[in-house]
Amino acid sequence: MKTRGLALLAALSLIPSAALANWTATGRFVYVDRSYDQTGFTGPEPQMPIRFADVQILDSKNKVLANGSTDANGNYSIFVVDNSNRTVYARVTTRTLNSPTLFLDVQDKSSGKISYYSVRTANVSGHNPNTNVNFGTIAAAKGQGGEAFNIFDQLVRGADYVAHLTGSRPGSEDNLKAVWAANRGVTDSSYLRFSRLISVRDTAGYDDTTLLHEMGHFFIFQYSATDSPDLSHTFSNCNVDIRLAYEEGFASYWGNASLCFAGLAGCNIYMRSNGGPAGPGSLVRYADLETDTQYLCDGATSEVSVFAVLWDINDSASTPDTSPGSDDGDGMATGHLEVWQVQRDHMTSAVNKSLEDFWDGWHAAPISNGALAEMIGIFDRVDVEYVEDASEVNDGIAAATPLAVGGGAVAATFFSDPDGDGAGQSDADYYVFSASQGAVYAAETLGLLSDANTQIELLDTDGSSVLALNNDRAAGNESSLITWTAPATGDYYLRVTHAPDWGSYGSYSVRVSQQ
Repeated sequence: MKTRGLALLAALSLIPSAALANWTATGRFVYVDRSYDQTGFTGPEPQMPIRFADVQILDSKNKVLANGSTDANGNYSIFVVDNSNRTVYARVTTRTLNSPTLFLDVQDKSSGKISYYSVRTANVSGHNPNTNVNFGTIAAAKGQGGEAFNIFDQLVRGADYVAHLTGSRPGSEDNLKAVWAANRGVTDSSYLRFSRLISVRDTAGYDDTTLLHEMGHFFIFQYSATDSPDLSHTFSNCNVDIRLAYEEGFASYWGNASLCFAGLAGCNIYMRSNGGPAGPGSLVRYADLETDTQYLCDGATSEVSVFAVLWDINDSASTPDTSPGSDDGDGMATGHLEVWQVQRDHMTSAVNKSLEDFWDGWHAAPISNGALAEMIGIFDRVDVEYVEDASEVNDGIAAATPLAVGGGAVAATFFSDPDGDGAGQSDADYYVFSASQGAVYAAETLGLLSDANTQIELLDTDGSSVLALNNDRAAGNESSLITWTAPATGDYYLRVTHAPDWGSYGSYSVRVSQQ
């Protein structure tokens, strides 16, 4: 039996095996982009490389023969092992299964099932497996995959910015998806934080800054922390929850900063379009993060104020914005990493995270980034005053600031910095005024900014007995008003404090008038 088995083995070894052939598939994939500025789309539609996307080599029956990916220029070179003459083609998809440091994809769920966008080459019929094939350059046109691959490219750009800040692109545990289709019925883009998914507005396929804004939310949630409530907001709403203003403003800053890091001209322009057809226009709104004035918002309760401040901190003369070669007079050129340092090392432990916490984290030990005078100037441009007012220190009766009845309002801040390092602490302000028996007086706060929710206490001539108190002047109005008849002639006191709220600082004015 052994001898016969060996003979059979020897016979089988004489049968010739099928010859394997090796060939290489090469080519390039690009997508059609749309240029934009503060007027909307400008008309040019340059071709951009599809970077780091999955490429498959397939036959006419859609059997995958080999896998690979494009490089930073959209090129691919894929080794194929094959032994048959067949029709072959190449296809690129909005996935990164073959890029080991990227975990991104752009999906289409309009049919109720997950699918991915792709663009393919023409068929090469009767291909000899010993022959290399260059499939040439194939472009994903607008309306035929261009939008999806633009979304994909923005995710790659954001991942590269994450790598600059943190040392590596987001790993598999931080994989990010975007869902888009032209007919989903989605009117506003959003980030679904617990799913790590960006839901892209139907008309936002070429709105780079709105896409990167949503990726900014991903960055905050995965790499830092937020206390922002899920509330509505717009650039023109100047008085939202201070925590919401910070996250939304940071997300806009982060998105445009990623364009700046990539060296793209005009990276200070945020643009939202209506997705209109070819040609210039289609603008819905824009913001200039460097010199934004069209929304006329001041204070830390505005997302516009937040992104303007963060951009100015980061901006330098080398920033490829719309004022190249100029730092616009703010004296700061710290780079991207200092802002990230505060976000990483301070904001994660802050409570009710807002622009106040960013300010304190920047100045307090152990970060201590300094540049106090420059920071005061940058914040003052949007009327955010995290500085002691001219009346400090008026934290008690003995140091109360005199108020002239009928005189002008006195400007003040809820901010104290006893050690002078720039980081602050909450503040109580005392004032004194003279009143005549039987006269009627109004003590009030006005001009509240940066969440300066005031509360006034009217104290008797002894400086301790509370005669009246007011928190909110009226429903929805966080200023304070006390109208009062003096029981005797003498000096009376006001104690103005920050009412319980999400913030601790802010600016206000106070005055006393006779009625």
